[in-house]
Amino acid sequence: DGLLPELFGRIDAHGNLHEGAKVSGIVMTLIATFVPFGYLDDLISSGILIAFSMTNCCVVILRCESPFGQPTEYLHHCLVAYNALCFLSALTLRHLWNPSENNIIGP
Repeated sequence: DGLLPELFGRIDAHGNLHEGAKVSGIVMTLIATFVPFGYLDDLISSGILIAFSMTNCCVVILRCESPFGQPTEYLHHCLVAYNALCFLSALTLRHLWNPSENNIIGP
């Protein structure tokens, strides 16, 4: 469908995607080598949040039927705003609000 480069779709004689796996593995190894674990932890959590939100939004879009054949652009804009607000609220809670200083959570 053209969403990924052709390299990731090349299949060998046994039906495996070796080239795409090698490129992905090298990139992930470089990232894991040079980025501190604290940042990787935040990136992994953010990636899971984004993937979950995008999957749910795609399900909503697929199940939505527009009355009278009208476009569902308003729904698309609302879902983009929802994903942006989820991501920004997660970043805000993680970096601007420190529960240990306010003693809100825990002893």
